[in-house]
Amino acid sequence: MSFQRRIELFYDVVSPYSYFAFETILRYCSHHQIELSLRPFFLGGVMQAAGNKPPGLVPSKGKYMLKDLNRLQDYFGVHPLKYPSRFPINTLPAQRTLAALNLAGRKEEGPLAIKLWEYYWGQDQDISNLEVIQKALEAVGISSEEAVKILATISSDEVKEAIKKTTEEAVKRGAFGAPTMFVFSEDGKKEEMFFGSDRFHILFPKIGVKWTGPNPKESKM
Repeated sequence: MSFQRRIELFYDVVSPYSYFAFETILRYCSHHQIELSLRPFFLGGVMQAAGNKPPGLVPSKGKYMLKDLNRLQDYFGVHPLKYPSRFPINTLPAQRTLAALNLAGRKEEGPLAIKLWEYYWGQDQDISNLEVIQKALEAVGISSEEAVKILATISSDEVKEAIKKTTEEAVKRGAFGAPTMFVFSEDGKKEEMFFGSDRFHILFPKIGVKWTGPNPKESKM
């Protein structure tokens, strides 16, 4: 597979725009040969390093975000979505859990991310709570016993270092928020960064895929 059909997605489940981006990319992957590389990072660390602030902490941005999410959930077909009572929330335990699955090459990373988004942005559940995270692990097909073992690893040096390195790498490459995506030139030597969930009409043509909206039909350039 050529490098130009690869998308690298840095994400955090506290970000609803990462949710929109992830769902959209998955839909395009089902129609085109696109390699999606998931990179769970800690958005709080990225924000701090970049001198950025969550929109909820800026009154005018927070007010706009409420209206924006109502529009975008219809546009992207991601329902239901509502502003959680705890925002922003500490997603470090959740992101470390995703990082643990990523390190192990587990196929459940993507489904778990979606489940955590559903819990937080759809059901207003406290995804900083390990019991809620365990419930999400079990909901994607992981046994209760195995879920406990996975959660036991998130305080390990290996997992902590993994999420730290991914966060630092993202900042070094220019990230200041989530979602942050990278696409690559055909020879893999050049990368181009995209931020947010509203640049797919530019991003997909960069990898030779026609943008046909958030719910694509099979269409190639």
